[in-house]
Amino acid sequence: MDPFWTSLAVFAVFLTVESLASWSFIRGSRKSHPVLWEHAGSPTLLGDSDLISAWGTTRYLMRREYEVLEDSSDRQFAERLRLPMLIGYFGSWLSAGTFFLCLFLFGKP
Repeated sequence: MDPFWTSLAVFAVFLTVESLASWSFIRGSRKSHPVLWEHAGSPTLLGDSDLISAWGTTRYLMRREYEVLEDSSDRQFAERLRLPMLIGYFGSWLSAGTFFLCLFLFGKP
């Protein structure tokens, strides 16, 4: 398989993982864990719609800032989505860099 398409596919997978995890965190926390949602800065789906604007939510989960919350269900919810969000976010950045490197070195097919 051509490096262009392979790197593009890897990027798409990581971006999908990050998008689903972000969507789950924002929607789930807003609906079922309002204290967590407010503590995370009240993120919105439109506000976290790209990798740059999603940094705030990612940083919140990466630093485990939710651990100061009193409700254990809020902490468990955030902890459950933490790893998929971080893998998706940082994997998206790394695979985007790889994609552009492949594009530069090998060109479009």
